[in-house]
Amino acid sequence: MIELFLGKPTVFWCGLETIGVLSTALILVITGWFIYRQVRTAARTFQFNGIRKMQELVDEFREDRDKIFLTFPSELIVSSTQFASRPPGRLVSHKISEGERRHLLLSKEQTQALNSLNDEQIYIARKVIGKLNDLGQLAEDDFINYKVFLGKYHTMIIRLCHFLEPIRRKIEEEQYGGNYGQRLLRMRHAAITYNKICPKHRNVDIKIFTPNKSITIVTAMEGSLTQRFFWYFQRHFFLL
Repeated sequence: MIELFLGKPTVFWCGLETIGVLSTALILVITGWFIYRQVRTAARTFQFNGIRKMQELVDEFREDRDKIFLTFPSELIVSSTQFASRPPGRLVSHKISEGERRHLLLSKEQTQALNSLNDEQIYIARKVIGKLNDLGQLAEDDFINYKVFLGKYHTMIIRLCHFLEPIRRKIEEEQYGGNYGQRLLRMRHAAITYNKICPKHRNVDIKIFTPNKSITIVTAMEGSLTQRFFWYFQRHFFLL
């Protein structure tokens, strides 16, 4: 005998309960989808604002960058071998061997060019170092996307670091002690790494153009099979 409740069989009430559960689940799914869309939109807006602010910060010192490339002596430019193989860490630095320290020394021409700079040029260099330091801190603290930052400006970072390194060292030694502008060294290392792991970038020389000549500071590289595999792994996981 079929049991009745309010004149309806048990099957009816089970079906009604199932419809209610499905309706609740559907409402939860739709609500979750709307929340996801709102969060995604907010995240994209935040990312867009971060990129726009990054571009504004870079544009702020465009004229100073131009003055460096157009008016500073090209003899200042250091080679890749005049940078330590490992950059200083944010909290802990590593010791440099005596042999590596000798490679870092400036040449006679670089020292003479450094000593020939006037106060205005030193001031411009300090402004640019300060701007790069601010951008580097924002990237290291994840306020701007480091991958996006390097994708847009890695060659600019490399060129400026190679031009400014003698000045950075001089200011560090004479005024600020052992940590002035060292974030630039980490930025350069990250930019060089980014250049290596991207095939379209590593196949092209990076040059500094001055009014009189162009100087190649990073040569194009094909890399061995092992190196290309390692660079592919780094690019896939973006390990810096």
